[in-house]
Amino acid sequence: TLLPDGTSKHCTPNWHENIEILVCARGSALIMFDGRQYTFHPGDICIANAYCVHTTVQEQNLDYHCLIIDTNFCEENGIRATDIFFREWIRDPDAQHAFQEIVDAYAAYSPEDPYCVTDIRYAVLGFLRVLCRKHIISSGASQASVARERVKKAIKFIKTNYMKSISLQEIADFV
Repeated sequence: TLLPDGTSKHCTPNWHENIEILVCARGSALIMFDGRQYTFHPGDICIANAYCVHTTVQEQNLDYHCLIIDTNFCEENGIRATDIFFREWIRDPDAQHAFQEIVDAYAAYSPEDPYCVTDIRYAVLGFLRVLCRKHIISSGASQASVARERVKKAIKFIKTNYMKSISLQEIADFV
């Protein structure tokens, strides 16, 4: 939604099992991760970890890159994405450089090049390597991940039963 002052406002929170990376190229935004708010400026890297409820609250002339890294891709490469938690806000030249390699590999994509997909995968793994070496804040199941699983289960129940009249107690009993 575009507001009269040129800003836009998004209020639909979402979550998924994949890691979502946002890298600000221009403008600014307020971003929320599990209720924590961050200001997003050029060069900032924001990470929505697996099952993190996240949303962009307000944007002003925002251009950004978004990369959603599939959990299966992570696990195929020895990274248990649902059990590790990265810092949500990063300003790190190594991470910025590694992400730029993804952008460059994607920009160079050509269906005629038999190795272009390999180049992109290699760049994504390089970025994940930087994140894993420098920006993990915890690994293994945590109270937060247990709570997220409950929220996820509740949302699935609501989506499945939205046509019925359901009570909060029914949702709680299911969870």
